[in-house]
Amino acid sequence: MKLNFDSESGVFTIKPESEAEITKLRTSALDIANLVVNYFDADIIKADINKPSNQQGA
Repeated sequence: MKLNFDSESGVFTIKPESEAEITKLRTSALDIANLVVNYFDADIIKADINKPSNQQGA
């Protein structure tokens, strides 16, 4: 499954990649919630990597 987020509208779009994923999405709110959490976890990790270091004396 792929999750896209439109920051202008605040809308998530979930795209299943197989028939099994379509069925799973229809029956599992937990899977959808995990996709959203994983999306934001990846953004936080990416932000930490791109944040400049504030070390003194370096």
